[in-house]
Amino acid sequence: MTLHWPDEDIDRSNRVRVEMEHFLSEYRSLSQRLEAGRCLNDVATSRRDPETDATAVEPISPDLAARIRQEDSGSWLRIGDGLRAEVALAEAADLPPVDAAHRLGLDCSTPVGKQLVVEALVNATFRDHIVEGLRTAFAQPPVFRDDGRADEPNQIVEGARQAILQSRADWAQPEKRNLHELRTTFLWASQVTLVTPIHCLMAPLSHAAPDVAIDLLESMPSPLDAVLCLEWVHLDVESFEAWARAIRNAPSAWDEGGWIGRHGAARGLALPLLLWRAEGHLRYMPLDTEAVRATPNDVAQVVRNRAEGGVTAWRWCADLLGQANQRERDGRSGLEDGTYRTAQALARNGGWASFDPGTGRDALLLEAACRLAPDAQNIPAHLASLLPTKPEQFIRGTSGADLSWAAFGLAGHPPFGPVTRLLSKAFTGSAGAERLSSLWNKALVLRELAAGGVLNDQEDDASDHRNPAAPLHLIVTMGIAAAELCDGESREAADSLILEVDAMLEEFRPWDGHGYRVLFE
Repeated sequence: MTLHWPDEDIDRSNRVRVEMEHFLSEYRSLSQRLEAGRCLNDVATSRRDPETDATAVEPISPDLAARIRQEDSGSWLRIGDGLRAEVALAEAADLPPVDAAHRLGLDCSTPVGKQLVVEALVNATFRDHIVEGLRTAFAQPPVFRDDGRADEPNQIVEGARQAILQSRADWAQPEKRNLHELRTTFLWASQVTLVTPIHCLMAPLSHAAPDVAIDLLESMPSPLDAVLCLEWVHLDVESFEAWARAIRNAPSAWDEGGWIGRHGAARGLALPLLLWRAEGHLRYMPLDTEAVRATPNDVAQVVRNRAEGGVTAWRWCADLLGQANQRERDGRSGLEDGTYRTAQALARNGGWASFDPGTGRDALLLEAACRLAPDAQNIPAHLASLLPTKPEQFIRGTSGADLSWAAFGLAGHPPFGPVTRLLSKAFTGSAGAERLSSLWNKALVLRELAAGGVLNDQEDDASDHRNPAAPLHLIVTMGIAAAELCDGESREAADSLILEVDAMLEEFRPWDGHGYRVLFE
């Protein structure tokens, strides 16, 4: 049985498919299509209305011109689009690969043109020719559709060109590659609509040869190039069935040590982007769904069925927890959110104890992800290992910034996000207050820095959020959340935690701007 995303419009997809099949059956009955298409090359491509196209082909075929005039000018299926694509296909076979890719990309952005190119790319010899051109073209400066057509350069196009070039330059340097920057690019680039012809050509390729398209996506020269393909040219990953196939074909992106793109050759691009692409569908998954609609368990199973599915599930589970955490703290969802339920499904199989948790935010999210597993026990508390033992480690160096950013992203006012509640389970039970006290004592360096008003002194790095109060806020919120968890099970344990947190808040009072104290007064 074919599964679909909960928000997937199955009826519309079927209707579009039937309309396309009917149009192409009639279109192929038309004669002199290639000759007519060549006539259209002399017509300004910006017009493309039925009357303009009909006038251009009339000397070749009055009957064809009459058919074109019958078209609705607003129709999404146009004979002229097919004629232009046929000419592009005929010319591409005899052009050098990179020229062929640019030529074909110009006329594959329309529905009819795309479908004709899909059918042509099924031929392995022709596809190899075009893929060679795509690989070469992506290694060159981007060429846009309107390049060379105006005396004055389009400033919007030039801005997009520079953004792509800068993204490629950054991606080529391993020290500038990290998953947080990749997600930022993913979110930002979804607002950019300018794509080049070679980006457009990735769409029909993904329908004709999904495995080849995913391999190209992985080898893109920058995340921005990859996101432009995913967001704006309709790669074949939108249905659940196609997304699952893409996940199966995507190269590995994580190993036990973390994301593989963090060093060496530029890798690990396709799989994270494909996972994040699914998050919009996951967020609104209903609790009860039809048999043909995918559930969080179905999504988790697709990921876990990969050869290294455990590692991938572990990493994505932590990332989804971060998303669910922020959404709940913003008041946009709760624990019934599909994102959180998918994280639960990914965590259900466990088996993650031997993996390296990473540093900073990753370590805390991964600890929370481990605690979601039903068989979770003896999970190490990573926050203690992240705390600096010397002031210099916090004020200078990367570990202090990583910890501060992690705490800044996870701490908040009650009611807490799911990550804080999950982490707080380390402090439940009869020994909870003692463990919380031990963690607070290990944070002595941060407490002294916060009390003295010491902040980051590296003013040259505007992206650095190094504030010693942020990790302390996280410790306090975890203590409060643990007390709330204990309250329904052990009044004695809850009272012990409240006493411990109350003592922490006494020290907190001079520089606390969060108002936690009112919870205990």
